[in-house]
Amino acid sequence: QTEKDNPRVTDPNNSTLNVLGGDQKVKGAEIEVTGRITDAWQVNTSYAYMDGRVIKSTTFSQVGRALANVPHHTFNLWTTYQLTHALQIGGGANAVSQRVGSSSPVAATNLINTVPGYWTFSAMAKYDITEKISVQANITNLLDRYYIDQIHPAHLIPGEGRTAQVTLNVAF
Repeated sequence: QTEKDNPRVTDPNNSTLNVLGGDQKVKGAEIEVTGRITDAWQVNTSYAYMDGRVIKSTTFSQVGRALANVPHHTFNLWTTYQLTHALQIGGGANAVSQRVGSSSPVAATNLINTVPGYWTFSAMAKYDITEKISVQANITNLLDRYYIDQIHPAHLIPGEGRTAQVTLNVAF
């Protein structure tokens, strides 16, 4: 459980400004499992449930509503497999459930804006050139899915598209 006293909330006299006031609370649980299926195959996975609520606010209509940008469910899975002594491959998934954009309803519709949940997938390959030098390639958002990463009261920020990165790692 996390409690936040005096968070930034919408100014009741000017909706374009924030003031400090109110209380917010998030209750939840998380489970994580990490282990090896075989000597060459490793798996990491986790799931979190969060219920974020406005407890007290300068705007009475927000009390009891869900906190903005707090998904009820998040999940991730990452696995790697050591194909040879020098070559490792891996892949995984991340999921985030639907989130509300604001604890206040839209004035014109009296509805709460939400953004849909999403899944992204990633992959990697790493090759050890020597004991101290390796090269690694990562691809995030493998399927190039459009999703909303950050929610703000007046705008949304999309998540990154498919991205490839190659890294040369040198240990000293």
